[in-house]
Amino acid sequence: MSKKLILVFISIIFLSPVNFAFADVIINEVQLSPTDERFIELYNTGDSEVDLTDWYIQRKTATGSSFGSLVSKTNFVGKVIAAHDYFVISKNSLSNSDIVLSGLTLTESNTIQLKNSNEEVVDKVGWGSSNDCGNSCPENPSDGRSIQRTEAGSWIISTPTPGNANQTTSANDNNTDTENYSND
Repeated sequence: MSKKLILVFISIIFLSPVNFAFADVIINEVQLSPTDERFIELYNTGDSEVDLTDWYIQRKTATGSSFGSLVSKTNFVGKVIAAHDYFVISKNSLSNSDIVLSGLTLTESNTIQLKNSNEEVVDKVGWGSSNDCGNSCPENPSDGRSIQRTEAGSWIISTPTPGNANQTTSANDNNTDTENYSND
C-alpha cells in the first residue's frame, strides 16, 4: 500500500464525524403506569457524549411479529446524552425530561429496542409475557413501579428513578421492595 493511500485512510478515520460510542447507550429503566408517569430512561455508560441524532426506539407487543415505531428519529434530532448521564423520554413532562412525547405507548408484555443512526440494535428489553427476552423477562411492573437495570445487567422492579441512579440490591439484601430478573 502506498504512503499516500495510508495517509488518506488515516485522515478519513480521524476527521470523520462518526461517533463510534454507540454501544455505550443502554435502556436503563422503563415505567408503564400510571399512564401519565410513563417513561423510558437511557443511560450512557461511556466516557464520551453521544449524539442521538437519527436514533430511534421501536416497540413490539407480545403477540406482534414485528417492531413498529415508538420514538421516531425526528424526536432525537440535535439531542446529546452526556458521558455517564441519563436521558429521559416521557409521556408528560417530568422535572428532567429530555423528550416529551404524548403518544408514548408502553403496555404490559412489550419489547422495546433502541437503534442507532446506522439502524443497528444497540439495546433491547422485554417484560411480562414478551417472547423476545432471551431466557427470562422481568414481570410486568405494577402501577407506580418501574423495570430497572442493575449494574450487573439484571433487572429489578422497584420505585421509579427517572433521570437518577436506579435502586440497587445485593445477594445479601433482605429488601422486599425489589424483585430480581436475569437479563439472559
